[in-house]
Amino acid sequence: MADPGFADAFLAEAVDIIGKLDRPAIEGLALSLAATRQRSGRLFILGVGGSAANAS
Repeated sequence: MADPGFADAFLAEAVDIIGKLDRPAIEGLALSLAATRQRSGRLFILGVGGSAANAS
C-alpha cells in the first residue's frame, strides 16, 4: 500500500514552492510573450530534448 502521508507531503511542498514564485516576474514574462505573439514575433526555445521541450 502507498504511503498515506505522501499526498499531504507532496501538496505541502508544492504550496511552499508556489508561494516563493516571483509573481511580478511571471506577469512580466506573460506580457512579453503576449506582445511577441501580437506582433507575429518568434520565440525560440532551446534545450536538450525530451517531451518537456516540446513547443508549438
